[in-house]
Parts: sequence; structure tokens; C-alpha cells
Amino acid sequence: MFLMCKTDCNDGIFSYCMTLAAGLKEQGCKIYFVTSRISAAGADAERVGQLDRLCDEVLCVPGLGSRPKLAHWREIRAFMRRNAVDSVNVHGLGMILWGRLLSLFARVPVLATYHPSFHAGKADIVGRTRASLSLPARAIVSAFAVDSIVVLSEETRQQVMAECPPVARRVRKVVGAIDEGRFRPPTPEQRRAAREQLDIAEDEFICLQVGRLSWNKGIDLVVQATRMASARLDRPVRTIFVGSGGGEEEREIRDYAFQSEADHALFRFDGFKTDVLSYYWASDAFILPSRVEGYGLVIVEGMATGLVPIRTPGGGAADQIEDGETGLLVDFEDTEGLADAMVRLSDETERERLSQGAMRKARREFTKQAQARSILSLFDEGSGKAPSLA
Repeated sequence: MFLMCKTDCNDGIFSYCMTLAAGLKEQGCKIYFVTSRISAAGADAERVGQLDRLCDEVLCVPGLGSRPKLAHWREIRAFMRRNAVDSVNVHGLGMILWGRLLSLFARVPVLATYHPSFHAGKADIVGRTRASLSLPARAIVSAFAVDSIVVLSEETRQQVMAECPPVARRVRKVVGAIDEGRFRPPTPEQRRAAREQLDIAEDEFICLQVGRLSWNKGIDLVVQATRMASARLDRPVRTIFVGSGGGEEEREIRDYAFQSEADHALFRFDGFKTDVLSYYWASDAFILPSRVEGYGLVIVEGMATGLVPIRTPGGGAADQIEDGETGLLVDFEDTEGLADAMVRLSDETERERLSQGAMRKARREFTKQAQARSILSLFDEGSGKAPSLA
């Protein structure tokens, strides 16, 4: 049973849960989903429909929060008994009290998955390379630990172990996975069709960033690097941003990018898209110089389609990137390094070599089947059973 405070069908946590649910279903598991409310704003019917397609039953508990209430406990416990739920995965460390309660009184193994995120204004984010747990969060995690605290990256594993020493041995890494059946490389015809659909010329070198429009994602660095790379190359260069941010931050980002008429040839902001596969197929490189990153699942999606990633060494980098083999690593705040990487990938032979390495790694190590087996093994540990799956 998945348990979370609220569900947004457009965010990365939902993608993680649905990919894991698909893998668990393939292993013969029944899947149940409990949340306070489901937000489907902006999501397409296929994405929202994953809940009904992958879950045997969905329960909405209005007002469900991180602090357990007796009425909510009774409703969730009755739901678990009716469906013979024998394991629980809570999402977000804020739900760890619920996890501990279910572990003690429902007597089922419980995992808590930590999805770190960080958003701040440009002045506050520049120079930040990690988002530490607050003192209250450290105290709660240490005092109310569940069977395993699941993190998605090696960087986050090391961080949580250092900040919560009493539960360091319970911190386990299960890397984020993708649906490799959906995220696949295009045929030459599919790539041409995607470029035509998105109005991209055949000779353009396209860098792509998918995700929330946020200063944390290093968009200012991408803007500067794109200008630098364009000045050094004898072919058109453009960076496309897919995603939205809303409010003043998005307006500031757009204003930063479009400072002259020439910038309109260098940058495109295409907003939120329910299906990004055509963007992956039409692009040459995926660029994500985040200051603080939890995992960067979009990097793995791009790798599986053949896109070469350029990213900073934040959360997920150690698991995703073998520098110079499956992608390129660039230091934090290094605009010249980003421009160098873009110029390097403009060479078709070098880009093809790295593309093949990226695809092999993504399709070997980040599959939903491997993710599901890892999670089931942790549930078996929590229940005291020998692992049922290799």
C-alpha cells in the first residue's frame, strides 16, 4: 500500500510511484493507494488513468496529514484489513509517524521513501549544493524509524546516514527507474517526424531541459552557456525548456533569457507538456546543471531515448553518469564547462558514442523490474523473511 499526504499527478513523486507500481504488478503484487486528495490539474487522461489501471483500489481520506488522527487511523486500518494489505510504503519523511504507527500496531513491514526537493529565489540558491534535513526532521526520522528509509541516490544516502546516525543502517538506496518500454530511442523516421512536429530545423543542435522552471535547475547557467556555445559553433544552437514554474519566478527566468532580439533564436519556453517523448526524440543533449537535486529522473528518461546528459554532481549523478562514457559532468556554477560540453556534443561522432553508453546504462540499471525486486527484498527483510526474489 502506498500512503502519502497528497498526490499531484504532474510531479516526479507520482511518476516514481506509478513506475514502481507497474513493476510490482509484473511481480504479481496487488497495489493499493491511500492519499488525502488527488490533483489532476494539467495532467492528461492517460497519466491520471494510471491510478485506476495500476492500483487495485484507491482510497482518498480528506484531511489526511502527517500527524495521525484517530478517525483517519480507523479508516485506513479498516481499508488494510479488508484488502489484506501486508506491506506499506509511505512517501515523504513527513509521513514517517504514520509509518511507525502502522509498523507497531498493524504489524506490517514499512518503508519510508525520501524525495528531497528544494526551491528558492536566485539570490538564495546560488552556491547551494545540498538541502539538509531540518533539526525537527532529523529528530523525527531518528526517533520513529521504520524498517527501511529508501532514498534514490548515493548522494542522498550518504547525507541521510550522516545527518541521522541512529538509523544509518536502515538507509537503503533504490535508484529511480523508468518505463523502458515507453522511453526508447527513436528510429530515424521518428526523429525526423519529431523535429518537424516541433519546428526544429535539421541542422539545429538542440539542448533540452525538462522540469519545473526554477533557478535551482541552473537555468541562468544554461542561458549563459547557450550564448557562449552559439558564438563558438558554426551551426544553429538552441535550448528548449519544457515545464512551468508559475508566478514571479517564471517571469524572472523568461526575462533573464530574453534580453535581446537575438535571444529568441537561442531559447524556447514551451511550457508544461503532458507527453515529452517527442522532445526527447528531437533533441541532442539533456542539460541539467541543478544546484540542489534529489535524483533527476528526467535524466534517466532522456538517457533511455539516446539523449546524452550534461549535469552537475548533485543527487543522482554518481548513479547515472560515468563521466565521458554515459554523459558529461560539469562542476556547480561552471558556465564555461557547460558551454564546453555543449560544443563537445555538437560533434556527431562523439555524441553517438556517448549516446550508446547512456542508452545501455539506462536500460540495464534503471528498469522498473529491478526497482520492484529491490523494494520487495526490503519488505522481506522487514517481515523477517528470506528474500523471495533475487
